[in-house]
Amino acid sequence: MNTTMLLEQTKQYWSDELQLPLPGFHLYTDGSLNYAKQAAARTEQVLNLEPVMLKRYSELYDMKAWMLAGYAVFLHRMTQDNDMLIGVQNRREQLLPMRISISRTDSFRRVYEQVLDKLVQLDSSELSHADVENIAGYTVQYQTIYGMKLHHEASRLNWYVQEGPDTWLLHVSYDSQLFKEDTIRRYIQHFERLMSGVLEDGDMDTTISSLPILTEEDWRVYDVLNDTKMSLPEQATIVSMFTSVAAQFPDRTALSANEDELTYQELDLLSNKIANMLVEKGIRKGEFVSLFMERSLETIVSLLGVMKAGGAYIPLDPTHPEERNAYIIEDTKSKVILTESSYIPKLDSLLAGFEHRPEIVCLDQLDGSYSETAPAIRIDEDDLAYVIYTSGSTGKPKGALIAHKGVVNLAMATKQDLGLTEEDVILQYSTFSFDASVYDIFGSIGSGARLHLLSDEERFSIDAFTEAVEQLEATRIAILPTVFFNRLAAYLPEDAAVKYEKIKSITVGGEALTGETVRMFQKKLQIPVTNLYGPTEITVVATGHKVDYPVPEDVSTIVIGTPLANYELYIVDGNNDLCPIGVTGELLISSVGVAKGYLNQPEKTKEAFISDPIRPGSGKKFYRSGDLVRLLPNGQVEYRGRRDSQIKIRGFRIEIGEIENSFAKHENIKDIAVIPITEDGNKLLAAFYTTNDGAAIPKKDLVQYLSKKVPGYMVPTYMQHVVEMPLSPTGKIDRKQLAAYELKADENDSVYTAPENDTQQAVAASWKQVLDLERISIHDDFFEIGGYSLKILEILVQLKPSYPLLKINDFFQYPTIAKLAERIEELNQAVEKDDRDIDILNRPVEDLAEHPAVIGTADHFSIKRSAQKNILLTGATGYLGSHLLAELLQRSDAIVYCLVRSSSGMDPYARLVHIMQGYFGSESAEWIENRVVVLEGDLEKENLGLSEADQMLVDKQIDSIIHCGADVRHFGDAKHFANVNVESTNRLLSLAREGSGIRFHFISTLGIPEELAENGQWTDIVQGNGYMTSYVENVYTNSKLEAEKLVIQAGEEGVPVNVYRVGNLSCRSDNGVFQHNIDNNAFYRMLKAMLLLRRAPRVRWEVDMTPIDYAGQAVTALALQDETVGRVFHICNPVTIPYERMVEYFTAAGYDITLMDLSEFEGWLLNPNEPKDSAGVELAMAQLEGDGAKNSMFRYTCPQTMEFLAGTGVQCAEPDEAYFNKLIDHAVEIGYFIQPNSFDKVTR
Repeated sequence: MNTTMLLEQTKQYWSDELQLPLPGFHLYTDGSLNYAKQAAARTEQVLNLEPVMLKRYSELYDMKAWMLAGYAVFLHRMTQDNDMLIGVQNRREQLLPMRISISRTDSFRRVYEQVLDKLVQLDSSELSHADVENIAGYTVQYQTIYGMKLHHEASRLNWYVQEGPDTWLLHVSYDSQLFKEDTIRRYIQHFERLMSGVLEDGDMDTTISSLPILTEEDWRVYDVLNDTKMSLPEQATIVSMFTSVAAQFPDRTALSANEDELTYQELDLLSNKIANMLVEKGIRKGEFVSLFMERSLETIVSLLGVMKAGGAYIPLDPTHPEERNAYIIEDTKSKVILTESSYIPKLDSLLAGFEHRPEIVCLDQLDGSYSETAPAIRIDEDDLAYVIYTSGSTGKPKGALIAHKGVVNLAMATKQDLGLTEEDVILQYSTFSFDASVYDIFGSIGSGARLHLLSDEERFSIDAFTEAVEQLEATRIAILPTVFFNRLAAYLPEDAAVKYEKIKSITVGGEALTGETVRMFQKKLQIPVTNLYGPTEITVVATGHKVDYPVPEDVSTIVIGTPLANYELYIVDGNNDLCPIGVTGELLISSVGVAKGYLNQPEKTKEAFISDPIRPGSGKKFYRSGDLVRLLPNGQVEYRGRRDSQIKIRGFRIEIGEIENSFAKHENIKDIAVIPITEDGNKLLAAFYTTNDGAAIPKKDLVQYLSKKVPGYMVPTYMQHVVEMPLSPTGKIDRKQLAAYELKADENDSVYTAPENDTQQAVAASWKQVLDLERISIHDDFFEIGGYSLKILEILVQLKPSYPLLKINDFFQYPTIAKLAERIEELNQAVEKDDRDIDILNRPVEDLAEHPAVIGTADHFSIKRSAQKNILLTGATGYLGSHLLAELLQRSDAIVYCLVRSSSGMDPYARLVHIMQGYFGSESAEWIENRVVVLEGDLEKENLGLSEADQMLVDKQIDSIIHCGADVRHFGDAKHFANVNVESTNRLLSLAREGSGIRFHFISTLGIPEELAENGQWTDIVQGNGYMTSYVENVYTNSKLEAEKLVIQAGEEGVPVNVYRVGNLSCRSDNGVFQHNIDNNAFYRMLKAMLLLRRAPRVRWEVDMTPIDYAGQAVTALALQDETVGRVFHICNPVTIPYERMVEYFTAAGYDITLMDLSEFEGWLLNPNEPKDSAGVELAMAQLEGDGAKNSMFRYTCPQTMEFLAGTGVQCAEPDEAYFNKLIDHAVEIGYFIQPNSFDKVTR
């Protein structure tokens, strides 16, 4: 075979292997996958596998392939994924992709042979990861790796089994932000159990789904979960329970509605009358009686009467469609319908086609002659109590047959869990055709409490609901539909909280309860919220979870908790075997409350109600819920979605629940429903939402928001605002109605226009691949279709080789394909200056000292001392701002007023405390508590977004302003930077001007003199010309320059101002700790690119390394001096370090870095035929336009700063090898830098 044919076969293999869509990685994680920062951790364990069998297998099989096959089977069993991508280290120690296809019916031998064949292919390959990516034409990321030595940025879990003389050692490295140590320990035990199963069975042809995987811990957790036994009365019937309570509390109020009330005795006697009337009309035990009535006291009297007569009640809602009600009456063969005369016309209409019409009894026309003595009918606990209909997949409702015993169990469990007593006043919300009413009615009656039926107005108006809570002195709120609870959390006025002071508990059910909703609720009311879950088929409620703690920010959905008394749960896979902890499966429910089946639907009954699949001899019956859940390590059950909500879009497996959870984190989203639709034969997603403020959210904002949380293929095509969600008869969001809604294109959606030339084609191709979109019009705005800054870097990786002059900021200035293509053509005509670097290298270094050293003249400033006892600080949640706050609290006795924006619904005070504790430990909360006032505001808004009261406080108290808040990204829209960085400065200066002698401290950047010097303007400015008309290209630096001009102008007018130009802020000098959002820092991104690429440009550059602790100390020490008024300071390290020496420190730490001439490096970086780390290339893109290593003849200096810091005790650490070692150690520890080579060698 010739070389050309071999090359073509190789390309074809990798093209087939990496055919889109690439598989995801769905292993359970303890932390959020949206958390960007990684922290590497490692563990090792000798595998407890039978040595004799292992030796035998070693003689028969390739053990690397055997263990790798075991890892693939482990991942399949733990994720249910049938398609997986693992980065595998080959014999040449290259990391290459292995695509494995697995079905639960496969034998272990089939998986092994597949892995062995692919391992042979990988081991014989001469290609690198970059080569494979070039063949595929897109970035290939591994979220898990099998191998010891290599690092891959995207990998969450690395696994490798190493053969020793007598043992097999498992090496695991993992992201500790995602996985707890206990979780990794469990995974090791699962893997060990699985591989033991293969060895013990001795048969490679065993199907992988039958291999054991559960550990003793799994069984123990299930046993604890299902330890729910509670004693019930000998004959647990609703009638006997009610009779007992009525005898105990005859004169207490049992029911109320509007102005009407019934005592327990009155309820007992009136229901006896109904029972006797029904008996006289021929109702026999087990027969059905329909209740065609609105929610009322009479309805409850009637349903009790039906059960006392031995019958089962069928609740019908007169507002439901006639077709549905007629079907239920026909299906139940109801002999009698209890109603009121006002509903006769409606009943006549829906019964028009009936051959045998039921007898209609109007309760408002019933004479009072029936006996008040209970009929002598024996009711057994297994007799039917009611039939409630749920929606059916075929369109026909299914009637769940519920017996007395389950209802009594529910009532007793509710009384026990909530601590209900006869003193409670419970508000009832649900319609009686919805099974939540069963929980409300019998939970109350079983406790001797008072149940108050809310009026329609009280059920829909938050104000009316709140008035009812107050006037009735309610103590409990029974099941609220999740949709109404969302409205309550959003719209309840904060000053109404006092009206809820007697409420002890609120229960919520019907839909998944989002963490954001509960957090919003908790800001207003500190009342325990119990999240209930349960299908109608198991008697209303199967599980519950009480939320009586602050809900953490990273919780998107509240767990459904643990089972009620006498309930048991199994979570099973497709084989009906128990799922391990953390593995998603279908929820099976067993209890005394499981329905007897569906009325007249034996096939549906057989499908849904099954014998115990785990312990077949138990005699227990389980209901197959169709709900996907997982058991968490803490023993709580987490709802994951419906089994039938898993769909495929463009070949990708999608969980609707994942998209809805991401939507729900948006601070203005109240209710959300995502449904699949078909349009022109293509399956698409449509999202319907309501908002807290009632206004629609621009689609482009939602697209951008969601694009940062889920892949592009999971972003719905349509996003439609609705005033309120349509609800089904059971009170849940009616997705069938939503599917019938007319979908409206967003008014900003553009008409599709195809690319018209080669440049547009090239741009469009890169956009489509990176944004994961099938079609993009040349007039679509990049930022409105899911684009954002990190996506720009991915696109530049593809476009820069062909268009080297294209820059990041071009995307902001030319945000459509058409405009960007025009920009590219324009750039192609430009001529680069090749001689600039040579010129720089031949010139001496120039120092950039403070200028102007003094703003205006000394006469401009009052010599009056400024107390600076009440300081307004902006940017306190930022990296420098938090250190300034810490220093102000240490170096002064001032009260510090921090302007803080709320973020993701998090309370501003809590946000500030959280950030300070992250940098300075738990004791910082005490500093803040006594001397910090948090003002909720926003620099972008008029009056800084302050409330009227806070505005008055600021006007009255503030005597000093430190303006540290800014958007510090180096790329973006110029208008945005002008608003955030320039206009905010103007607003704060207005505040300083209006006060008397308020000092104004402005945090600027040393990028200003540097960029002005680079473009030739600095020399003139130092000589006194051109500062006010100066301009630089970088949007961030230019915005700070414009703001600085405003400050200096104010200083010349007499406002006591200072400017602090800050250099390259780096890690703390004592421990190497850097900012939490490390990946947002351009300098650290440059360093990371250097380590990943193992190459860096050789440049002449005096690097500034300003330790953050020094910067905080220096600014504070200068700001608190009276003598510094009107001066400009440079906050930088007085000692710079040559760039090449810095690189030497990294090589000394164990990194392999080759220096190349700058032009050679750029050529290598942009050459698509040169293999290189894709993540490193992406990071390096920004460096090509000024954010990275470059030849520079300028050096930051700070003579005036040093003069005024003399005697303050503030000193700056030098950027020596010890300093860089601390920097490296921290970045490696948190997983941002790869491990140095010297730490990563493995002896084979």
